Amino acid sequence: MSAPYIGPDARVYGSALVFGSAQVFGSAQVFGSALVFGSALVYDSAQVFGSARVYGLAVISGDGRVSKPGDYLTLGPSLVSQRFITAHRDEKIGVRVNAGCFSGTIDEFEAAAKKTHADNPRQRAQYELFALMFRSHFDLLEGA
Repeated sequence: MSAPYIGPDARVYGSALVFGSAQVFGSAQVFGSALVFGSALVYDSAQVFGSARVYGLAVISGDGRVSKPGDYLTLGPSLVSQRFITAHRDEKIGVRVNAGCFSGTIDEFEAAAKKTHADNPRQRAQYELFALMFRSHFDLLEGA
């Protein structure tokens, strides 16, 4: 098992813990009683705090703010890439989706999936369902 990595500009304080092969870097902060473990990544200006538990293959980035379990959702693996995709609350854009090298809004994720997988209707449909699940999880469905 790998040791966790905490970058030189990242901060972990309070009773927060980072363990397993998790990585916290950039200007990210983990504090309060939060836990980051497994193979989770927390970076950029993201903050994980409060009673949050970020784990598995979750990716929290940008201006992410995760303070409780419902502040993020990881789905996957996807059919083609076998990657896991994480959506989380983001202070600047509302909800951010991280999928491999993609990072942006749910609408941008859906548009990129339609373009990238135009010739693969099965993968495109799965990503469209992921986008629907992210919207449902964060109460962003029209008419809901």
